[in-house]
Amino acid sequence: MCAGASYTPGLQLLARNAELAVRGRAMGLFLGASSLGYALSLAVVAALASLAHWRHGLIAAALCTAVGALLTVPALRRMRLPAAPPPAAREGTLRALIETVRDKPAMAGNWAYAFHCWELMALWAWLPAYLVAASGDVPAAWKGAGIALAALAHLVSVFGSIAGGAASDRWGRARVMMVATLASLCMSFAFGWMWSWPLWLLAVAAALYNLFAIADSSVYSTALADVVAPHRLGVAYSVRSVMGFGAGAISPWVFGLALDWGQARFGTGSTHGWVAAWTTVGLGALLGPLMIARFARLARPAR
Repeated sequence: MCAGASYTPGLQLLARNAELAVRGRAMGLFLGASSLGYALSLAVVAALASLAHWRHGLIAAALCTAVGALLTVPALRRMRLPAAPPPAAREGTLRALIETVRDKPAMAGNWAYAFHCWELMALWAWLPAYLVAASGDVPAAWKGAGIALAALAHLVSVFGSIAGGAASDRWGRARVMMVATLASLCMSFAFGWMWSWPLWLLAVAAALYNLFAIADSSVYSTALADVVAPHRLGVAYSVRSVMGFGAGAISPWVFGLALDWGQARFGTGSTHGWVAAWTTVGLGALLGPLMIARFARLARPAR
């Protein structure tokens, strides 16, 4: 709850402080920092999995979060805070919410983001388990290998976030969103079939999957800032986050249901259980390209 409450204001501050020409890169750095945090936390857990009790990994992760909270204070002091909107632009929260829901370009982008989160959150939730299960025959001393490889895949996400955001500054938001979405959809439908691959090759595929899935994440944030009036941007980000993280809360559960069904039907060691699970990730995100095309057709920069 606290992480979600800090995410939307952070996007709003970045949109206010970054110049339009480099706004995508700024958003990419913000999302890339998040991926770096995910990677470091998984790396800590992987390192402590064999050396200490799992509780020590949770304590270490919590301490890192506390350090991050302290680092936020000097960061905010360097931010240019949003100025008060002119009287003509002031409106209550309910009115801003209604206007956002009626804003066709903004909602097209928000729906595209929701389908994107369906895919991304399922990937992040289940990738460590998938790689741990795939590494079942490695020596006991390497039982943290799957988690460590998931951490490595998140490190690739850092590059993907920055590259995607910077590319959108040069080639356009909708174009980068479409290319990344189509690539990640292909991986969603193919990833389950890779279950029997050698672990190192599966790790390479996981890194590419993360790269494609995250490459457009920062672009959705940037695109929304491009088309929504500044005085309504916070509400627009909030609507988007509820839609996106709502979808992202459901998709890992659907993934688990499909995995249980597939393993009950085909056996625990069968590839088909994982195929069924990863297929739900792709199916849930199939409407993403349609919403991106709609956004591209409707979007006009806000003034």
